[in-house]
Amino acid sequence: MKKIVSLITALVILASLCVFSASAATAKAAVSASSSTVKPNDQFTVTLRVSADTGMGSVEGQLSYNASLVEFVSGSGVNGAGGLLTLSQWDSTGNGVSEFKFVITFKAKAEGSNTFTFTSTEISDVNFNYLSNVTASSSVSIQAEKPLSSNNYLKSLTLSSGTLSPAFSKSVLNYTVNVPNETTTMYLTPTVEDSTATTSVSGSATLKVGNNTRKVTVTAQNGSKRTYTIKIVRASNGSEAPPSDTPSSQEPDAPVVDEQIFIDGKPFTVVDELPADKIPAGFSATVTKLGDKEVMAIVNSAGSVTMLYLEDEKGETKFYVYNKVDISYYPYQPITVLNQNFIVIEKPKSVTLPKGFSPRVLELGENQYDAWMYDANQDFYLVYLCNQNGELGFYLYDCAEGTIQRYIGALPDSNAVKPNSNANAPVVEINDSLFGKFGLIVIIPLGAAVIALTVLLIVFLSKKEKADLPKVERTDKKLNFDDNFILNDNNEE
Repeated sequence: MKKIVSLITALVILASLCVFSASAATAKAAVSASSSTVKPNDQFTVTLRVSADTGMGSVEGQLSYNASLVEFVSGSGVNGAGGLLTLSQWDSTGNGVSEFKFVITFKAKAEGSNTFTFTSTEISDVNFNYLSNVTASSSVSIQAEKPLSSNNYLKSLTLSSGTLSPAFSKSVLNYTVNVPNETTTMYLTPTVEDSTATTSVSGSATLKVGNNTRKVTVTAQNGSKRTYTIKIVRASNGSEAPPSDTPSSQEPDAPVVDEQIFIDGKPFTVVDELPADKIPAGFSATVTKLGDKEVMAIVNSAGSVTMLYLEDEKGETKFYVYNKVDISYYPYQPITVLNQNFIVIEKPKSVTLPKGFSPRVLELGENQYDAWMYDANQDFYLVYLCNQNGELGFYLYDCAEGTIQRYIGALPDSNAVKPNSNANAPVVEINDSLFGKFGLIVIIPLGAAVIALTVLLIVFLSKKEKADLPKVERTDKKLNFDDNFILNDNNEE
């Protein structure tokens, strides 16, 4: 009986292993759009990625959308229209793939919010065993282009020294400022009334004795301009009243240049007037050394990141991060992940890149960032960032989950997603000729059937064992013993 029970127990364990090993492989999907906001008649792409922790042989599914808002244009492995597309791909190598990717082009038709929802109908591994079905979605907002703003007024104009006369008013275009001889520079900080407008400042920040002219030009979103003129009068040495009407050799419309630098072989100049409306949150104006000169810059509260406002040959201006140690410059690139704000920082030469990562470009929406991909798992990217507290360091971004965390040396277990990675682990092989494409459908009912038959067999054998025992006849006779008889151990009287 014990041998039979042991055999039955082994069968139950084997059936359980079949069920568990068949259902171990899982799949996942992600849908993303090239832009979260588009205009009517714009074309954009939607990317679908289906991946699994085992080699996949094929994938089929459907992508739904609102046909009144967007129109299907093209896509490889994609068919359909009118709000429902059929997607299918298969592995032609026979070795299995870790990911299937669909890139589908759509055209926006009308304003509204459209959600793209993918639902798989069949995902199989390289042996035609079904994997778990998955769903994923992503939304795109379609907004009509609004009329361009014509607001070219300043909201305020701040001076590094002196006082405007008359007091600032957005409608007054001409001002005078008198400063003592000790004042050798004058910085202007203009703030626009409309955030879509831009400003440019002409005239030198360095003041000569006598009259100096500076101009602030505000350009509205629609291109209309308004110019504010500031006459700065610097007193002569030892004189209380500055000379008047001293002709200026200053070219008032000359661009402001403090120092010329080169980025990727292209010349840039440092603009000494910082547009207050363009300064990122957490940064404030300061003065920094650039060679032998002091220039205006901005710095974060921790003092770990300094940025300069640079102008290229085309007159376009933007903030660049200034690496004082390596003497390098690169564009200011903010990045937001799950309401956490970061700045992408160029990795200092003194910082060692962890092993197992290769240089790659990380794409998040329409933006691209220099990063390093984890060789063992392409879902993970390493990025060098500055966090909201001004701390610099590596962060690990998970493309599949859309999450980010500080990298402290721990890496995702690449072996966890590879089948048969542990050579010492027990492996139960599935016979393709028996199960084939219907692996899960056959294995799970079979396991249940084995367990049910096992229970019935135990009950049957128990009854049979009872039936085979020798019968003992029952007697109602009672033994009478004489009080005079005493039975001893030798059965003697």
